[in-house]
Amino acid sequence: MNENVIINRIHHFFYKLIPQTKLSKKFSSDCIHLLIKEGVSVSRLGELDLVKEMKDLDPEITVENALEEALNSLLENLRFGKSQSIHLKEAVRIYVPEENVNKYMELIDKRIAAREDYLFACSLLQESRQKEEVKAYLLLNQLILVHRINPGKLDAHIKYLCQRKKSKEDNLLDADLERRKLISILSLDVANQYAQIILHIIDSVSLDFEFLRKLNSWSLLKSLKQWPVFRLKVFNAVNRHLAEADSLQDIEQIAAFIQSTLHSGPSKNNNHQSNRSNDNEAYYELKEVLEDLFRSLDGNINVSRFYKTELMNYLHVGLFSSNRAIG
Repeated sequence: MNENVIINRIHHFFYKLIPQTKLSKKFSSDCIHLLIKEGVSVSRLGELDLVKEMKDLDPEITVENALEEALNSLLENLRFGKSQSIHLKEAVRIYVPEENVNKYMELIDKRIAAREDYLFACSLLQESRQKEEVKAYLLLNQLILVHRINPGKLDAHIKYLCQRKKSKEDNLLDADLERRKLISILSLDVANQYAQIILHIIDSVSLDFEFLRKLNSWSLLKSLKQWPVFRLKVFNAVNRHLAEADSLQDIEQIAAFIQSTLHSGPSKNNNHQSNRSNDNEAYYELKEVLEDLFRSLDGNINVSRFYKTELMNYLHVGLFSSNRAIG
């Protein structure tokens, strides 16, 4: 086995098999056996003097740890469950040297138990207000992994998520579920650390007025304040719907959506002075959003002057003249 063959085999294992396993959704017995067999074989290559002296090998690769990498790629994938671990243990008994079998059996048992505990904790979130935020955070971690493995595949993966349905019987609401989670990522506190991924999401996820109405108002408002390019895309979607309005009921619907979004947020204290202070603070936080909103609405040449005036009146009353007024 010459140097090129060895390098290609090592790179294929670490840069193809391992990433595929981390993102895989199905695990057949044959695939599990093949991965463990290859992990054992590649780890043994680390014992060769030729491999130790290779300068073309990625410094992040530790060939001797190939079997551990294979096991971790399976056990860190939440889709790899207790039933699949039976095939994994079988593969370990067949391919791993007898003196190391118990060590890996214990590792598998610990990781499977940790997974069960994690899934139980997730089930408790069903009644939690943070459930949607946790789902968005888990999806962000998935996108981070895709971006790390192959940045060029990120847009395609996001579009796949937007189009995916659980089954042929799923309705349009189910088809929107992944889109809502993607947009929720924009409002996470850690989103600023992954600006490149966020911009890919904004560019790839299509928006329309009916979809915007399904979003959590507070999450949407946080995203509008934090991401100007997203703000522009949302206002463009609102303006498209506004251009199609053919009744005052449509105008009221648009005004109600804008008001509910801009008024959303943590509950305020009942004290009048505290309310006044909170309202002034809210106005300055929303200053850019309001300026962009009114500039966008005013520049919509596809709406009649009558409808535009009515919308502005609704917004003026709803945003600036009520007890919940902004500023």
